Amino acid sequence: MSIPSSPRPSSPPAVNRRASRTLAAALAGACMVLAACSSTSAPAMRASAPTIYLQSRQAPEGLAACLARRLPDTQLGPGPAGDGEEVRVSGRAWLIDVSPSREGTLIAAHRGGGGDAIEPDVRFAIARCAL
Repeated sequence: MSIPSSPRPSSPPAVNRRASRTLAAALAGACMVLAACSSTSAPAMRASAPTIYLQSRQAPEGLAACLARRLPDTQLGPGPAGDGEEVRVSGRAWLIDVSPSREGTLIAAHRGGGGDAIEPDVRFAIARCAL
């Protein structure tokens, strides 16, 4: 007495294997591109509540210059409304808006992607420059 063997499933055609490999490679490439672009845009950073928000009696230009001296890899630019200054720290790890107000300067610091490592430095620089 012999036991009948079940039929072996046929392997998919070579075309389907190539297509699935190509799709997997495309998805992996897209994931790598998204991971490399983890920095957040300035409007997206401003859309969330600031991590640090305070007011200072210092002038916006002087405060922004002080932050640029104390923090690594900074870029200064005009503020979003055309008044004040924008300080970008370490690429887009932090975005600090320094804008004039009736009683001095408003400071709003937003954390972007990868800003955790330098947060103590940012907090210290803002505290020193705002006095």
